[in-house]
Amino acid sequence: MGSPVKRKRGGSVSKVRSEPRRRIKGKKDFPWLKPGTDHGYHQDSKCSLSDESIRSHKSSLQSHKNSQKHSSKDPNKSKHLVNINSFLGNSSKTSKKRAEIKIAACMASNASLSCINHTGEIIKEFGVGSSWEKLRLHRTKCTALVNNLISRSFKGELKKAIQGRKFSLMAEESTDCSSSKIMIVTVKYYNSTLKKVLDEYLGVIDVLSCTGEALFVALKKVVEDVGLDLDDCIGFGSDGANNVAGQSNSLWSRIKMACPGAVQVKYAIGGTEGDVC
Repeated sequence: MGSPVKRKRGGSVSKVRSEPRRRIKGKKDFPWLKPGTDHGYHQDSKCSLSDESIRSHKSSLQSHKNSQKHSSKDPNKSKHLVNINSFLGNSSKTSKKRAEIKIAACMASNASLSCINHTGEIIKEFGVGSSWEKLRLHRTKCTALVNNLISRSFKGELKKAIQGRKFSLMAEESTDCSSSKIMIVTVKYYNSTLKKVLDEYLGVIDVLSCTGEALFVALKKVVEDVGLDLDDCIGFGSDGANNVAGQSNSLWSRIKMACPGAVQVKYAIGGTEGDVC
C-alpha cells in the first residue's frame, strides 16, 4: 500500500491512503502495444494491429483488447470456419433460415446490404399468409449472416478445393473513398470437382503502407489464412505500379524470391480479370 496523503477538505485535514497503481505489463498482457502520441502531460498508447490510439490505462487497454475491431485483426485468435448445414439444423425454422441465408447472399452479390431494410418489408407485405410473413431480416442481421456464416462457409469450401494445388494470384492496391489503403486479392486455380479453372475472391486487406514489403506481408497473411503455400504459386498478375510490379524492392520481387518458378503478367487499367494469370 502507498503512504498516507494529507488532503485538506473544508478547513479540516483528513488522511487518505493512496492506492498503488496497477502496472501495465505490455510485453505479457498486451504484446501489440506501442507508444502513441505524447501530449506532454500524458502519453497515449497505440495498437499496432488496428492503428488505433488508446488511453494508457489498463481498463482502457483491456476494453480495446476485447473489442470486435481488435479481435478481427488479431492473428492469434483463430477464425473458425462454419458449415451452413450445421447452422440450419433440423428445426421447424429451417426453411425460414434457408430463405434468410439466400436473400443475404443475393444482397451481398448484387446490391448494397442497406437495401435489405426496404426489400425485407416488401417481402413481408406481399407474403401475408405464407412463411414469408414471418421474415425478420434487416441490415444488421443481414451483415452478421454474411460476415459470420456465408463468408466463413465459402472460405472453408475454398480451402478444401484449393489446398495442395498450384495457383495464380492477382493483387490490386488502391485507396477507397475514406482514403484508406486497401489491397484486393483473387486466386485462380483448377477445381477438380467442377473440372474447370475458377477465379475466386480471397479478400480485401487493409494496409497501413503501400511499400513492397508491407504489401507482401499482407498478401502472405491472406494466402496463409486460406491454407495455401506461396511455394505453390505459379503466376502473379497486377498493374504496372512500381511498388507492386517493379523488378526490385516490390511486391513482385518478393513473390519471385519466395517462388522462383512464378510468372509475372501485367495488365492495363480497366482490364478484365480473365486476362490475368
